[in-house]
Amino acid sequence: MNGEHLLHCLNHLDDALIWQHSGPARRKPTPRWKKTLAAAACVCLVLGSTFGIMVKLGYFSAGCGGWPGTIVNGDYYYTVPHSGVWRYTPGGESEKLLSALWMDGWLVNENGLYFDRGRSLYRKDLTTGKIQRLYTASLWECSHIGFSLEEDGTIVLTVYDKRRERQQQLLVDGLNGDVLKQLSDWVDYSEIRYGDSDGYQMYEYRWYTCGDDIYELVYTTDRNGDASDDLLLNGKSVLPQGWYAVFRPRQDDLNGNLLVDVYTGRKEDYWKTQKTLLIRADGTTALLEYRGYDTATPDGRYLFFARSIDAVVQGSELANSPIGCCDTETGEVWPLAMDAETDVYDMTSDGQYLYTSAPWADEQACWRIKQDESGRPAALTLLDADIRNH
Repeated sequence: MNGEHLLHCLNHLDDALIWQHSGPARRKPTPRWKKTLAAAACVCLVLGSTFGIMVKLGYFSAGCGGWPGTIVNGDYYYTVPHSGVWRYTPGGESEKLLSALWMDGWLVNENGLYFDRGRSLYRKDLTTGKIQRLYTASLWECSHIGFSLEEDGTIVLTVYDKRRERQQQLLVDGLNGDVLKQLSDWVDYSEIRYGDSDGYQMYEYRWYTCGDDIYELVYTTDRNGDASDDLLLNGKSVLPQGWYAVFRPRQDDLNGNLLVDVYTGRKEDYWKTQKTLLIRADGTTALLEYRGYDTATPDGRYLFFARSIDAVVQGSELANSPIGCCDTETGEVWPLAMDAETDVYDMTSDGQYLYTSAPWADEQACWRIKQDESGRPAALTLLDADIRNH
């Protein structure tokens, strides 16, 4: 076709059609339903993101800020609900160290603040603030992780595989994340022993470091044939003869000391004969009449407890004081005088300061411990009614 043929063809087009298409091109208007759908999608995206953030911050969980934190080198580390991990210096200010958005759980020691998220474990240097990723588990064999800190600075890392319902444990270097030892093979959830049933006992439920010694919790049966536990040091029982462990030993908030609830007689009646065996970091022990202690001085000489924990103090002068103290060498107990009132359920101490908390009050209070002429704790002076308000 040449130009002449083209002009001939154009002459046959309707003039109105040419005029209609001779102006600027116009876009076809978008249907109103598409605009509505796009707006709804944006709203759903915003709401979904907000909901995810609220879940991560714990707005739909039962957690609260009324549980005691951890004291390291004189500073107190604790959790604020819907916020994260904070550090408080007695007489000073509180500062935020880590947002709840970036962690699932946390622990702290002299080497730093450790936290996990998903399949990874991290360490934050408390001096420089630098965050280091220590370990990431395989995507194909892990759904999430958990961890605990050992007295020597190593980490017991638990790798969970919820798809196959199994878990294993590794011993990890607390500074560089190197795997030092495989503590267990993969173990099915159904085979793990948590209570009195026979089964596989994971490392964190079996071994306990106290001072320079490592104690082993082993399965046994008591004199009546009931399933129970014994605690061994170098293969020999450290429990009084004829006594057995009621529950797993406790070490949290005890400054390296170890508490073991023990009983004699029948396991089902343990509450009738239950006592507390204190194992100090220096290896000495003391069998105590009372139970329900919350925290200890670093030397293991004095134990603190809340009035509401143990009914044995009812009817004594301790019933009128929220906090009591026990001399583990003499067995004597007495109330601590307090210059203010506050809710007390749980506590932790380093021997110089004592922090109290109550889950229903959702607060943390700091007290200075005052000694009498003999050097034993005698009173508490309120330093800060709620350290979170700074």
